[in-house]
Amino acid sequence: MVENYDIDLIVMGTVGRVGIPGLIIGNTAESILEQAKCSVLAIKPEGFKTPIE
Repeated sequence: MVENYDIDLIVMGTVGRVGIPGLIIGNTAESILEQAKCSVLAIKPEGFKTPIE
């Protein structure tokens, strides 16, 4: 889709819940980052608190 529509930026929300990658960005966002051939802006929801202390 990125190539078909000449997309320069994907903006997506991320919560991050499962495993080590999930602590930082979220598993779905991590998967998109690996595949995307453009820039990706991942945004945490308002009030998100990291589980890392």
